[in-house]
Amino acid sequence: MKTHNDTPFSYKLQNDYVYLDIGENQVKTYYRRLKNFYLVLNQSIIRHAEQAYNEHRIVFRRGNKFAELPAGMVRQLIPVLGEGLIFAFDQAFEQDREYRIPILIASDSNLAPTLRSKDSLYNNAQQIAILKYNLRSKHWHFIITNPQAFDADALY
Repeated sequence: MKTHNDTPFSYKLQNDYVYLDIGENQVKTYYRRLKNFYLVLNQSIIRHAEQAYNEHRIVFRRGNKFAELPAGMVRQLIPVLGEGLIFAFDQAFEQDREYRIPILIASDSNLAPTLRSKDSLYNNAQQIAILKYNLRSKHWHFIITNPQAFDADALY
């Protein structure tokens, strides 16, 4: 079923993280404390953004290092994190010295990433925000393109 029956955390082990292998290079991760998740998400976004940006650069140019995301910016995603977010690094692009990363929300169910191909997942997702990184000032900006997705009533 690719899910757990009881709580994945053990009182005796005092584990803070639980990794469940769901096949085909996919891992479901559980965090006991949400603050640990924010740190991992922040570092993951930076790592993937740097990699995606530097892949499209000229070979002999030095790679660009991205600054950390402000903690409040990651917390703005709380209302939609449970629905299943897709940071579309493969659709990211540079415009006016800003690197723009579309943020999509997966529709249907929580199991969508495990049951669908990337193409069908993207076709059934809608863009709700854009994460922008200014390459000159080295600052992150978060722009909500679909405010209805962040409305608490729309989620339930």
